[in-house]
Parts: sequence; C-alpha cells; structure tokens
Amino acid sequence: QVNRRGILCFTASVLAAGSIPATAAVETSDGLVWQPRSSVPVKAQSSSYAPRFVTYLARFLLNFDAGSAAWWAEQGQRLPSKLSRDELAAIRQKSFGQFSESVEVGLLKYQGRTGVRNLFSLLRSRYGSSAQAKIQLALLFSLISASNQPVDKIERALGEVEQGAIKVITLTNPGSGYTNRTPPAVLVSAPA
Repeated sequence: QVNRRGILCFTASVLAAGSIPATAAVETSDGLVWQPRSSVPVKAQSSSYAPRFVTYLARFLLNFDAGSAAWWAEQGQRLPSKLSRDELAAIRQKSFGQFSESVEVGLLKYQGRTGVRNLFSLLRSRYGSSAQAKIQLALLFSLISASNQPVDKIERALGEVEQGAIKVITLTNPGSGYTNRTPPAVLVSAPA
C-alpha cells in the first residue's frame, strides 16, 4: 500500500537534497529523507508549473532518478499478486497521482522565471549527461509558459545532443567599414 507521506518525503528529498538543514531532516532506514510538513511551503495561489509539466516531471524522475525508480519498483513488488488487471491499474494510477502531487509540492521552491531556470539547472546537473535525458529535459521545459520558459537552456541542451555546427553563413547585408583584405573576425563559442 502506498502512502502519501512516504511519497512526499521521497520527492521532497529528490528535489531539495542538500538544501534542508540537518536539524529539519530525518533520514529513514531506507535512505529517504523525511522533511517535516511544517517546513514545506504553503501551496502558491498560482504555480509556474501546469499539471502536464508536473506529470511529465514525475515520469522523468521515475525514468532518470535511481531513487525514484527504485521506490516505484518497490511499490510494485508490494502489490498483492492476486489483483485483477483493472485493480492493479487503478492502484498504480493512484500511486502515480500521489507521486505527482509530491513532485508538485517539491516544485513550490522553484517558482517564477528564476525558479524555473534554477530547476532546469538542477535537473540538468543531476540527470542531463545522456543525450536522451537532454532531449527529455528540453521537452519537459518546453511545457513551461513562454514568459518563464528557459529558451536558452533548452536550445543549449538540444544543440549538445545534435552536436550542431555552423557550416555556412550567408550575409544578407554585408555591412560596411572594412574591405575584402581585412574581413572582420567572427567568433562563435561552443555550447557550454
């Protein structure tokens, strides 16, 4: 049986690892960090994250975060083997919904344009080493509203996946102030 407290504790530890003071966190025997409910911010009236972003992030964590994947697998192993397919689907759907709600609580610390950018950087540093993770992060953050979307970070991640290079530049306006003998130096830095 999945309980909401367990999911909340786990998700809060994934999204806020290292940012919780030692006196406010308690580690459980299974390695998850429990964060007191009083230290979780009250849900904002409006969030920078739509439900589809939260759902996609929950799926991303289940695929790319080892702790989330292990927790999900353990929850599946605890299910009674005599359940019908429909009963199993209903329980797993409810578990995923609770996990997604916990992810949403973890996102409260990452509101506004700066929060979204910080979240992208955090997820990129933890999970963005593979090409597939970079693509999934780009897809995930493309779900953010245009006013908060970290377009430069999305472009950089996709550029690294494609290992893009500029092969030809055509100037529609050749400019002025120099001759063919002394063309301007044009420098383009590689993605960071």
